[in-house]
Amino acid sequence: MRVLAACLSVCAALALAGPAVRAQGVPSAPPAAQPPAPAPTTLESLFQRLRAAKDPNEGRAIAKQIEQRWLRSPSDTATLLMTRVNQAMTANARETGIDLIDYILLLQPQWAEAYNKRATILFLMDDYDGALRDIRAALRYEPRHFGAMAGLGMIMQRMGNTKGAYAAFRKALEVHPQLNEVREAADRLKTEVEGQEL
Repeated sequence: MRVLAACLSVCAALALAGPAVRAQGVPSAPPAAQPPAPAPTTLESLFQRLRAAKDPNEGRAIAKQIEQRWLRSPSDTATLLMTRVNQAMTANARETGIDLIDYILLLQPQWAEAYNKRATILFLMDDYDGALRDIRAALRYEPRHFGAMAGLGMIMQRMGNTKGAYAAFRKALEVHPQLNEVREAADRLKTEVEGQEL
């Protein structure tokens, strides 16, 4: 009886410690391979995809992602103020928008999108010299800013500089080939700038 009791005690102990004991003696299966995490989408890769876009819908979707990146600043305060600028523009409160951007640029003096937004407002107020100044600043900090390039073309056209407008539209299309309205504008100016084909 003592032998049987001892055996039962050993069996009970092994049952309680079973997983740990088995783990020591039997090699465990290798963990399932985890798929690699997707690489973060960089602004550069978005521009590459934009240039390769096959149709306007694809181009618009990629351009929207780029524009969303442009609207983010390293400063949370500046980013929040930019949302107020957009609200002011929607409400046609142009002076308020300019005041807000002036303050934004004190916080983030190299933010291309802030210059681009102010250029847009100044253009709407027929201040072409001010708009040109801000477009040049926007392109200095983001040379691929297709919106600023298109805006430059519109201003050049308003000022009667057909050649300058055509050059700006063509540059915008190099970055964003699916800008159909810009392409149409460039096509209208092409014959005037390049001459009648023989």
